[in-house]
Amino acid sequence: MIGADGTFSKEVRTTDVGMTVPGLVTLKAWLDCAKKPGESPPTTSADGSAVILVLKTHLDATIPNTTVAPGDSFDVFGNASSDYVEIVLLSPDGGNGTGMDGLYGTTIYTVPTFCNSTNYFNNFFYKKLKVDSDADNGNYTIIVLNPGRDKAYGDSSYTYIDSILDLDGEGPEPGVTDVSNKTQEEIAAIISDIIYATGSDDFMWIGNIVVV
Repeated sequence: MIGADGTFSKEVRTTDVGMTVPGLVTLKAWLDCAKKPGESPPTTSADGSAVILVLKTHLDATIPNTTVAPGDSFDVFGNASSDYVEIVLLSPDGGNGTGMDGLYGTTIYTVPTFCNSTNYFNNFFYKKLKVDSDADNGNYTIIVLNPGRDKAYGDSSYTYIDSILDLDGEGPEPGVTDVSNKTQEEIAAIISDIIYATGSDDFMWIGNIVVV
């Protein structure tokens, strides 16, 4: 349907219109065309066109270090099909511990991604993380999260994981999970349940580093 002002719109699923492979796809439009859906396109030149980049959703991360000393730093980097990733660091003592930033046992960083002009199919991210001198010693679980195409975690409307997790236990809002007294394994399981909820398109990567 074309509006009185000449504008039109149509929502389609990419797989329904042949956009199944990552890459550049050209959309063409013809005015006053008698063709019907499913028929071959006109042989005449299109009246207008637009180019859309189809991306494959994914998340990859790397931690070069296996150990790090208190007061030192380490790197986390990778690529993701989103505008940002979130890096969650879980103390070996869980929510009750002292995390890498010297505060709660769960530490969360939001890291923007950037596009490399030599590879349009990946958005890269990089974060140097400082270990506070008071942080707990031991094996930290590191979780990198990508909220997917809908930019919301699981079946929620939240775009940031700290909107779902209450880190300090000072009275979460309804629907927010208090993790201040949870173990490292319990917090990781809570996040996993969110990411892999039915219908979710989120991604999660898990790694470890030892503070010693």
